[in-house]
Amino acid sequence: MLPDCLGQDLRRRLIYDGVLLDRIRGYELDPFFIEQGYELFRDGDLMKANKIFTVGDIFDDQFLKTIEPADYLYPSSFLHLFDAETQKDVCRLLSRLVKRAIAGRQVGALVPIEKSISSRILRGKMMRHSPESFAQMWNEATGG
Repeated sequence: MLPDCLGQDLRRRLIYDGVLLDRIRGYELDPFFIEQGYELFRDGDLMKANKIFTVGDIFDDQFLKTIEPADYLYPSSFLHLFDAETQKDVCRLLSRLVKRAIAGRQVGALVPIEKSISSRILRGKMMRHSPESFAQMWNEATGG
């Protein structure tokens, strides 16, 4: 597992469906979102006791060295937060952290578009892919 903001996908798709807690890890850049997830789902004690969430930056090599490759990764609503070139970098990093498969979901577009954004949380460009451009980007990034 990887970035999950409030942890909704991790909780709903994995934990609530019966995946054992010792098999799940979530990572988030901003501890605010982890704390908000604890409040929203009222499971902070359980999550903290099992050390489910860790704060870290995917672009920090020291942090990445602490992550043992997982069988499966599910980065959801994550890649579209970056510009096109950074997405390729993230895909390369993700491919180093997985043993079997990567699944997930992202915000996309029928026609690929890179948009500038300025919000309270995000600033910069965000690339939204079509299914075809996403596959091409992934293959270019990972040599697949």
